[in-house]
Amino acid sequence: MLFTMFQMIISDEDKASLGKSLKTEESSVYENKGGNYVYNVRIELLDKYVWLYFEYDNRRLYGENVLDTDKGVMHKNRRPKKNVELKQQLFVVIDIEQERIYSSDSQKKTLIKNYLLDVTNVKIDIKRVYSSLDDFEMNVKMLKKVKLTMLNNMTNNLDPQSIFVRETNKFGLDLPKRLCLQAEYDGVMVNKVRKVVENLRRKKDQGYYNDVVLIGTDEEGFESIFDFNHLTKNIQIDVHKNEDDRFDELEVKKEIIRKLDGYV
Repeated sequence: MLFTMFQMIISDEDKASLGKSLKTEESSVYENKGGNYVYNVRIELLDKYVWLYFEYDNRRLYGENVLDTDKGVMHKNRRPKKNVELKQQLFVVIDIEQERIYSSDSQKKTLIKNYLLDVTNVKIDIKRVYSSLDDFEMNVKMLKKVKLTMLNNMTNNLDPQSIFVRETNKFGLDLPKRLCLQAEYDGVMVNKVRKVVENLRRKKDQGYYNDVVLIGTDEEGFESIFDFNHLTKNIQIDVHKNEDDRFDELEVKKEIIRKLDGYV
């Protein structure tokens, strides 16, 4: 099974609200407004992640007759139309702190976005993560934000220009384990700051930065993301379907969390 990683676009205020609004829930029915699909959703709050499991199908899809595959004959379908067989599955992991969403179906971004809006009243956007700087530069014209995460590590403590060294005990408090910095730009062309971006890459490789995320807009104003820390966008897990041609939820959850804990 292949999980695709996406960037979750969300404000700091909404991020806090999202974390407080999501609660562990064994089973809840969700219906897309104006759509034919109905969903049964399970939510589980894990140590670092939010687990979403969707079982769903088209409520209008119904056959008057069914085939007995053993005898090779047709019978009347005894299932009432109001009883929907939820044959399809979707597995989602949300890392709110890192603003990541991992989905077993890359085409279900709208469903995830609408579901979170309906159940938490928090609006997010979900964007692809470019896998190369050249790809990002080709599709994104204007640089909007640069997000940096610095760790209080040996590399930064040995650098006299490091903020961890220059700001030691300035406020009479212990230094944090990490600092998150965000620079915002207005009207800066991506191709004009290529050298700056490459310098950020070198600094990351040398250990000064833990995360470097670029956010830009294309010609139509849509946001896109490039993340030096997650060049691999797809995560493969080794799980198999059972005799009913379905995946076991617990097995999928165990394997993807195991991979993420070694991947993030």
